[in-house]
Amino acid sequence: MRPDGRDGTVSTTLSREASQAFSNFQLHLLFKDFKVFDIDGNGSITEKEIKSVLMKVSDKSILGDVKNMIKEVDTDGNGEIEFPEFVQLMYLLKTKKIKTSRFGNVVKKVTTIKREGGGVHSYTQEEKEGLVDFINNSLAGDQSVAHIIPIDPRGDDIFYEVRDGILFANIINKYFKGTINMRGIVQKPRLNKFELINNLNLVLQASKKLGIKLVNIGPEDILEKREYLILGLTWQVVKASLMKQVSSNPNLDKLKKQ
Repeated sequence: MRPDGRDGTVSTTLSREASQAFSNFQLHLLFKDFKVFDIDGNGSITEKEIKSVLMKVSDKSILGDVKNMIKEVDTDGNGEIEFPEFVQLMYLLKTKKIKTSRFGNVVKKVTTIKREGGGVHSYTQEEKEGLVDFINNSLAGDQSVAHIIPIDPRGDDIFYEVRDGILFANIINKYFKGTINMRGIVQKPRLNKFELINNLNLVLQASKKLGIKLVNIGPEDILEKREYLILGLTWQVVKASLMKQVSSNPNLDKLKKQ
């Protein structure tokens, strides 16, 4: 069975531990990250492909170390990284069975890249951390999202936590009260795809009302964890919230009169 999921699954050659550590959806997302590096789509990552990705994100400083990066992940010794080896590395890092990995660091840095129409989209870790910190501070003490907040700004949890639309809905209503009717938002532990799309459509409709520009983003993009689109939407929501805070500041009128 190929790791490209042509028969409807991701892979059957994953270790038992790694298979149990990740849900099917998480494996699906890991496979999307794997494909960022697997440029020719043949199911394995080569030294040349890693170097190509590094060049596209303007990181030439570690090009000479790529061969050694592959060695630390390449358990079968064929000089390439297959998807099961990729997942095994993510499993070891997730469970802290290894503290760090040179290739793991590269993956973390460029996991935000998406190959859309031949283009490369990325964002910095600092940008993501700033947005997550704002959300954490804004929703601290909100019992409706107490199971989510605080979100670790250093990790990628934000991309999973926004999937059901509840986080977006709460941050929007925090600064623009009543914009979203929360009775229309499905809130329960496990939502099916129809319910997820319903929530996200309500969030996107509310965002449009606030003047937020939604270019090439729909519910499916959020469900598929398209990071740069999610952070683009998040940034616009945060920006609108900050502007609302400024415009509602009573001291602003005093400054204008001075």
